[in-house]
Amino acid sequence: MSINDDVKKTLVRLLSAKREGGPGSVSLITGPWGAGKTHFWKKEVVPALGRRTSYVSVFGIESSNQLKSRLFTRLVMDGGNWLEGRIGAVKQAEKAVGFISRLTGRTSTTVAGLGEASVSYALSKIPLDPLEMMDLVPRDTVFCVDDVERVSSKYKIEELLGIVNVLSEHKGFDVVLICNEEHMSSSERLGAYKVYKEKVVSTQHLIVPDVEVILDGMIARLDGDVRAKVEVHRKVVLDVLSRSGSSNMRNARRVLDHLAVVYGLGLPALPDAAVEILVALVVELAEGLDREPDFYSFDATYVRFSDALSGVHGGGRREISDLEKARRAFLERFKFGSGFVFSAALFRLVRHGAADAALIKAELFPVVKVETRLGQLIAEVSGERWTSGTAEQVLELARNLVEAAKDRESGGAGRVLKAIQYAVMLSDFAGGEVSDQDVATVKRQVLFLAQNGDDSISDNYELLSGNRDPRISDILIDYRMELRKQLVLEAFTHCKMLIQAGSSVKVADEFRRNGEMARYFVEGGGMEFILPRLASDAAMVSSVAVALGRVFEVWSSAWPDAKKHLNQLVEGLERAQQESGIDRMQAWRIGRALDSIRRER
Repeated sequence: MSINDDVKKTLVRLLSAKREGGPGSVSLITGPWGAGKTHFWKKEVVPALGRRTSYVSVFGIESSNQLKSRLFTRLVMDGGNWLEGRIGAVKQAEKAVGFISRLTGRTSTTVAGLGEASVSYALSKIPLDPLEMMDLVPRDTVFCVDDVERVSSKYKIEELLGIVNVLSEHKGFDVVLICNEEHMSSSERLGAYKVYKEKVVSTQHLIVPDVEVILDGMIARLDGDVRAKVEVHRKVVLDVLSRSGSSNMRNARRVLDHLAVVYGLGLPALPDAAVEILVALVVELAEGLDREPDFYSFDATYVRFSDALSGVHGGGRREISDLEKARRAFLERFKFGSGFVFSAALFRLVRHGAADAALIKAELFPVVKVETRLGQLIAEVSGERWTSGTAEQVLELARNLVEAAKDRESGGAGRVLKAIQYAVMLSDFAGGEVSDQDVATVKRQVLFLAQNGDDSISDNYELLSGNRDPRISDILIDYRMELRKQLVLEAFTHCKMLIQAGSSVKVADEFRRNGEMARYFVEGGGMEFILPRLASDAAMVSSVAVALGRVFEVWSSAWPDAKKHLNQLVEGLERAQQESGIDRMQAWRIGRALDSIRRER
């Protein structure tokens, strides 16, 4: 039994002992962020309580008036039928309801039938303080005030606790506060909070993170087919969260959300190694470690080699780099073994919220092929069977790796480069060396594969052939830059000719299907081409401008300049709309385009 179960029983017992006519109680639920305090109240305590409850988050509240209004508005939204006809002043609110209904075309005839903003407006027509109107509320109501530590810095915490005291002491309501006391915005505020807490709070209840219980509850609420698949990963998810030191239930929820997305695509069960990296990526992102994907493009063998050569455990021959230190710390934190596998498709899912069934399937469920000689040798290195051999046997393994890497059917640039990297490290480890001639041969092989469309090479794998030769990654960067310049030029020229030929709709369709084409067009000078034409080219405004606006918004997280170009487009449309002498119909089209773009923002 969890300690939180005892807290639940105690809290339910206290709140069930409500007596009519006397003052109410104030109970405080505390605990760290992500411990599940809100979940505990809503999913554990409220169902067991059997009393009317009203929940309000005070996140961002700036004044007592705002707090009182939110408290009463929430009461009405939760089911305000008890309010109707209780006092004559409510009739004024009902008149406001009728007025709003006529304006919006809705058929609501009661305060509770409107949206929250409309309810707030309707209640503002009642000439009473919302706190005074609490006399209308049934006394068995329990108020829950959440996120106490997150009220605006403009609002004094003692004023909030003063209103809580009025509700309990003078109005007779039981109140439950939820607060993470460790995250008060300042020491001054914390001091005031402690002083007034002692005067207001009756009992305090600590919630400890119980990720296992909460995770089980989350899994139980998933749809049947997805639930069965996600349940298989329960132990792996809990193990990785535990190893990382993360007890934040929000991380568990994010992992389940991502798994539900994956299985919603109809994919088979993910390997445990893939689930482990998924959890690790979620935890790192939640902690603000927004690393690039290249950081994770390594394996555990790479780290063990660097440890041996840099003397992490003594006798090293070079200094360990910052990148190697960070990667080593990552593996140690999550306790990944030699089976650590990075997934670019899962990285894309966690960082950009983009799930592609084909990419995930190709990466995590590859078609089984007969392994090449090079693949067998790499597996031998990764499996560490060589560690029990003699120095000569290790050097022989290094030579075999080099020879297998020269074969153009060996299996991709990334694998070839990994092989030569292993060969160099093994030779160094055993006191030998790989010849410059062999390195140069493999280097030409890697460049041949990369320049013929093989992008499996990672820029993190660096190889030198002599002190003055450029690194492979530098050569590839130059090659890719030249290739990109060509693509940009071709895209811009192609789209420009179509627009000039009156085929703007065709260009817009291409942009919608292929955001990369739109990006190349803009990088080639597309904005400079279309902005001067917005006031006169009807077809371009209605099609290309709207399509670009959509592309900029969709690509904003992956394209650093997307927001800048989106602002340029909006400003250009606004200027065109204000130009003197513009055709009225064109001004209307521009207005429609602006409306469409703004709806996407």
